[in-house]
Amino acid sequence: AVGDHRDVWDLSQGTTDIVCGWVCVLGAARAIMESHYKPLRTIRFVLFTGEEQGLLGSFAYVKHHKAEMADHVAMLTVDNGQGPIVGLEMGGHADLIPAVEQFTKSVQAFGKLSVNDNAVFDTDTGPFILGGIPGINMNQDSPDYRYTHHSNVDSFDKVKTETLDQDATVMALAAFWIADRPERLGTAWSPERTANMLVEQHQAALLKAVGLWPFGNMAEEPNQPNP
Repeated sequence: AVGDHRDVWDLSQGTTDIVCGWVCVLGAARAIMESHYKPLRTIRFVLFTGEEQGLLGSFAYVKHHKAEMADHVAMLTVDNGQGPIVGLEMGGHADLIPAVEQFTKSVQAFGKLSVNDNAVFDTDTGPFILGGIPGINMNQDSPDYRYTHHSNVDSFDKVKTETLDQDATVMALAAFWIADRPERLGTAWSPERTANMLVEQHQAALLKAVGLWPFGNMAEEPNQPNP
């Protein structure tokens, strides 16, 4: 799945937060369609809502498609303004890094892309990660984002069309590469494996504090035995 959301349009046009993300998703979809190449697997493009209110749209998607989540290979999103994509954060799935690094080497014309296993929960990748799916955040270099984020100056004049074109292209290439691999990039993790990864990344305490921990006592933080 390839998806994004729109946030703070009520303050202005919400250009960098995150209409630019919608444009990347739609641009990626258009690029793949107009290439006339058909990947081996389905690519589903989704525009979520309610991210600022608690990832409502992406949680609703995961809940609605629960029976088929094991068929999902990955989820891609951008959510950091409109700077160029500089890295892929693999949602805790460190086992996929070597394969993804091979992909990033093939797109160096768009700049060097780093790959790490960070699990990002402040965007729509979160519900997919909890569902055992690699929620891949396409990290961006957006130093001006702090000046427009959640403000009344987040207007259409902030658009940088060349950057949008580049990000949509990188998103399209990544989505197609994942969907067209002869072998699946990875398989959905069990709840136990996901819970253990989140403990290792020190995410469990926060998820429990905000009521988003679905794993009960499957895993415990170090030095915190079961009550």
